[in-house]
Amino acid sequence: MLTEEAKQRWESAAERVKANWLADRLPIFAAAFAYRTQGLHPIPIHPDRKVPLVEWKPYQAMQPTIGDLVSWWTEYPKARVGLVAGKVPGIVVVDVDMRNGGDADSLDVPAGAFKVKTPSGGLHIYLKHPGQPCRNRAGVFRGVDIRGDGGYVVASPSPGYVSEGKLIVSRLPVAPAWVSNGQGVDGGRRNPPGWFAERFKQATLKGERNDTAARLAGYLVHKNLPSEEVQAILGEWAARCMPPFPPEELAQVVQSVSAREGEKRKEEAPALRLWAPSALEAREIRFTVDALVPSATLTLLYGKDKVGKTLLVLDMIKAIRTASPFLGRFATVEGGVIALLLDDPPGLVRERIVDNLHLSDEGLFIATHLDADTDNPMRLLDGRSGDPKACPDCA
Repeated sequence: MLTEEAKQRWESAAERVKANWLADRLPIFAAAFAYRTQGLHPIPIHPDRKVPLVEWKPYQAMQPTIGDLVSWWTEYPKARVGLVAGKVPGIVVVDVDMRNGGDADSLDVPAGAFKVKTPSGGLHIYLKHPGQPCRNRAGVFRGVDIRGDGGYVVASPSPGYVSEGKLIVSRLPVAPAWVSNGQGVDGGRRNPPGWFAERFKQATLKGERNDTAARLAGYLVHKNLPSEEVQAILGEWAARCMPPFPPEELAQVVQSVSAREGEKRKEEAPALRLWAPSALEAREIRFTVDALVPSATLTLLYGKDKVGKTLLVLDMIKAIRTASPFLGRFATVEGGVIALLLDDPPGLVRERIVDNLHLSDEGLFIATHLDADTDNPMRLLDGRSGDPKACPDCA
């Protein structure tokens, strides 16, 4: 019988074999694996939006395991790779958005910083974390964000993210003081506390009106003010300009800044919609599993890995198919079951369903990863509504 230490060594070796196999087939995974080797904290990012595909915040303080990476990219093979920034991973990233007026050449960046071009034509500048608090902040200067403590970035070689070399963390220069405290230069200008009030009161000259309008509007829009209010507030500033800034031109600037901010928030917004209780219509609740699983609704079962979630679901499947109490306690309504068990090996699924639970009937449809398109598992259900049938692996 294996000792616990020997078992851990065996499991670690098995994970590395899986990782090497996956790295040969998925270049993005290979990059994530290499990032981890350097002590960084890679996470999977949605292929089309800048949002993580997993709960990423715990990895601000701890590095994902090799098993985590294998599990993530097995489940999401088209995922991009992201890197968590902050003190523990040891990096901070300056995000320069050229479309929003960012100017990388005007920033005081030490030699040796690692740079990555982004799909929008912007630039990510990687630096070593200074060790002191370095907050994740947006709009530090015009078109410049800081991805530090509590932030993350999409990293190369994700599609559209191009670097001229390889990121070597040990060679990164330490982030300068302005990255931590925000007191840096942007196009020869400083943004100390109170800069908005100072700019707002000035009589701006003709050649500077558009640029100043965009900066002032960006400041207000970032505080979630509607474009109509932003325009009304800046109307006083526009009247002091020399000559006065035309209202129609001010409206165009505000509309453009609001649209850019809206697109940015849409890209980074989580795929979650919240409803106020008052907006919900009360209906009679019917249960498939009494007091636990309402009928015709989505029910989430959440827990850490290896705590028995799958076995709990299998017992629920048996209870529903046989109209027996779930866990010997909760009454169930007999009915057909469609179960997509995409994580476990088909042989194990068969053993659990057929050999252990003695279930194999026309009212049960079981699918493993061999039957499903993991990019769109619901495609299995096309044309099967009301006609479930047993999976060949479980018949």
